[in-house]
Amino acid sequence: MLAGALPATAQLQQEEDAIMDATPVGTGKRKSAVVYAGNRRLHRRYGIQLELQWKLIRRTHLLDTGNGRTIDLSAGGILFEIGRHVSVGSHVELSINWPVPGDSAQPMQLVVSGYVVRAGHYRAAIRMVRHQFLSLETPATQTAPGH
Repeated sequence: MLAGALPATAQLQQEEDAIMDATPVGTGKRKSAVVYAGNRRLHRRYGIQLELQWKLIRRTHLLDTGNGRTIDLSAGGILFEIGRHVSVGSHVELSINWPVPGDSAQPMQLVVSGYVVRAGHYRAAIRMVRHQFLSLETPATQTAPGH
């Protein structure tokens, strides 16, 4: 390894931090941040990998769809693998398969709408504009028409 070179995982973490640390698009200013684990953040980030489906939308037109995985999330945004290049400012909708405890619990999905504020290396960070949890009906909980 070259002197000063980082192992691949450390370099990747630095790149992820750089993506998440950049000044948000549009304002040119940051709100007051709190230091969490050595990082200045507006919201605490949680490293959690969840499967998701994404939609790239322009006005009312669906431009592209795909599958990915969250890298980390906070109350204000989500860093996720998108598997392609996406432009800053793009409108994205994510449908995230949300973990629920227990075998009998009804599956949940977190649906998030937001705008790409940073992108690179087939990853994107969005600032959430809207979010909601939806319960997903499983075949056992669906009722037949007329019942």
